[in-house]
Amino acid sequence: MENSPLSNQVDIRLKQLDREIHSSLRTIRRHIQELEEVEQRTRHGGVGTPEKTGQSFADHLNDALDEGSSSP
Repeated sequence: MENSPLSNQVDIRLKQLDREIHSSLRTIRRHIQELEEVEQRTRHGGVGTPEKTGQSFADHLNDALDEGSSSP
């Protein structure tokens, strides 16, 4: 059975959407990991807590996002 030109276009578009979805999911996973790292830094009076560095959670989060965006 031969595919019509329209079904070929739909197939190409679906593959493109699939790639975009997977790329977005990787980005979301990376951001979640960065949030978890910031949470660990600010939890239980450990190294890098706001009390010891004068930084707020938002500052730590921004630092982690900057570190994450500079790595591949």
